[in-house]
Amino acid sequence: WEQLKSIRQDLTVQRIRNGLTVRVYEYHARHCLEYGDLGEFNQCQSVLHSLYEEGLGTLAGRMEFAAYSILYAVATNQSIYEVSRRLQALAAEARDHPAVSHAMAVREAVALGNYQRLFRLRARAPGCGRFLIDAFADRCRIHAVRVACKAYAPDVPVRHLGLA
Repeated sequence: WEQLKSIRQDLTVQRIRNGLTVRVYEYHARHCLEYGDLGEFNQCQSVLHSLYEEGLGTLAGRMEFAAYSILYAVATNQSIYEVSRRLQALAAEARDHPAVSHAMAVREAVALGNYQRLFRLRARAPGCGRFLIDAFADRCRIHAVRVACKAYAPDVPVRHLGLA
């Protein structure tokens, strides 16, 4: 774990920006997701974004991390504006990529409060997407329980409860 951070730091200090750099950051980012370290993941994601803008990395990697970017925005409760900005930054063909379209479906399910769909999407999340969904799954479960309790709560005034 610490060795990956050291390798990243060495690449940065030596200003090495090539395919190896991309692979190291992608690997470390996935590792961070697996172990729930969203702070380190975000650092990797930020550098990857700039590396991708320089034309480095593969199309598959770009699409995978574009999807993670959308899921990260949902996980960290970023504003609808921020999520929309991320979606608009994607090329039209990127939106058709399975991982990106899956992430957009997750975002929509959360926005609409469709938790049944969210957890179905979680079950078939590509790559490390499931780890990001797990970061906000409990929050969604609690919200779903609250909504269900409000919907099915009996409308009985408190004073009637004292008479029983």
